[in-house]
Amino acid sequence: MRIAIIGTHSTGKTELVEKLERILRERGKDVRVIKEVARRCPHPLNKQTTLQAQEWILKEHLKEEEAKAGSEILISDRCLLDNYIYMLRRFPEKAERFRELVLENARFYDFIFKTTLDENKPVEEDGFRDPDPNFRKEIDRLLEKFLEKHGIPVIRLPKEGAEKFILKILFKDE
Repeated sequence: MRIAIIGTHSTGKTELVEKLERILRERGKDVRVIKEVARRCPHPLNKQTTLQAQEWILKEHLKEEEAKAGSEILISDRCLLDNYIYMLRRFPEKAERFRELVLENARFYDFIFKTTLDENKPVEEDGFRDPDPNFRKEIDRLLEKFLEKHGIPVIRLPKEGAEKFILKILFKDE
């Protein structure tokens, strides 16, 4: 089972992935996690991202998917959809050459869950995320538009209790 947790920055994806991993391991599941690749990127990100940075993230994420594909459950903290939106925002013409790869990659996942932007929660200032709330909202809007335009099946998560919501969908007996 392959699961992606997507959404704009600072919406609780990493915390959610960690909770799911812990719960599923406690249930005896073989779980592997793809951690957010962007955090290892040696190039500029956020509003000032470079094409080189986004290509690096794309390639590294694909390597991680391949390396961890044999597990019973694979949970990805973001997927190429997220990466593509940051690329598309900054380099719309150049991003086009990656669109088909990104759409094909979305089909790799059995479930894509999207976190909900809560504009009342400020961006966690950790020295990595861009703290501009308008930038965060713009990424969310672009992601929603892309998902809708391409008919990508995504399950939108509630602001609270997302892990329980996901477990009900995955296992129907929770």
